[in-house]
Amino acid sequence: MEQSRRELLVTGTMVAAAAAVTTSSQAQAQGQTIDPAANRPPPTDAPYQGGTAEQALKVVNTLDLEEEAQKVIPDGGFGYIRSGAGSEWTLRENRLAYDRVQIEPQAATGVLGVDLSVEILGSKLSLPVMMAPCGSHGLAHVSKEIGTARAVAASNTLMITSTQANESMEDIAAANPGPKWFQMYFPNDRGYAREMIQRAKDAGYTAILPTVDNLVGFPRETNIRNGFRTPLSLGKGNLPRSVSDTAEGLALLRDRKRDLSWDDFAWIKEETGLPVIVKGVMSPKTAIEVVRRGLDGVYVSNHG
Repeated sequence: MEQSRRELLVTGTMVAAAAAVTTSSQAQAQGQTIDPAANRPPPTDAPYQGGTAEQALKVVNTLDLEEEAQKVIPDGGFGYIRSGAGSEWTLRENRLAYDRVQIEPQAATGVLGVDLSVEILGSKLSLPVMMAPCGSHGLAHVSKEIGTARAVAASNTLMITSTQANESMEDIAAANPGPKWFQMYFPNDRGYAREMIQRAKDAGYTAILPTVDNLVGFPRETNIRNGFRTPLSLGKGNLPRSVSDTAEGLALLRDRKRDLSWDDFAWIKEETGLPVIVKGVMSPKTAIEVVRRGLDGVYVSNHG
């Protein structure tokens, strides 16, 4: 029997809470600490290698990509990529929402060839599909974000590079001469924040996307079941260059500004002169405020 939406919410929350308590207890027993803001166990120094294959895939439907990916990506990395927060109620709702979107065909237009190209903020794309700012591409493949950047360039579309990329924003930009934006997890350290956005501008990124939908983490049950912890061996390409100590740099990267305000977004625009697109908008009220404040775009996202 299918659960009602309310039952699913209640049971999912209870399971997630129980999992969080269990993970916290296990971590404490092992002398580890849990980041209360991120709600996840600490990273690991254990080695990790993503897939190495470079081959054509036989894909009839784009949904087949997930099945093909599972064959070549380690279980922990695959689970991290494909899963959502908590019991994945939001992830399921996201997919249902897309299923409800219909394309209305237009007849007798006199058009022989359909042009899928689109222009957004001055960038011409071959089709209205972008590469979303996923972190840690090394979990999927040894080429990390460099391989992704080359693929995006070959597709003549736009890549959004993540703050949490394994490769540096500069190396990723060099591999993709086409349009690119930079997604930003706003650091608490204003100096580091300034360094990050100026690096992005200097590397050729043409918009900054501060993220607002992931200020507080939530237990990801798939990661807990897989015992997955973020592998530091893959690298963090966007650590502050003003800090030579890796541990100190990682601490600055993890220390996100949790009390973001509209003034922070205005500051980004003032510092860089680049368009600012607020990523993680989940309500009409916020979207209206983005426009009222003179920012440049609304990126709808809930991080699953």
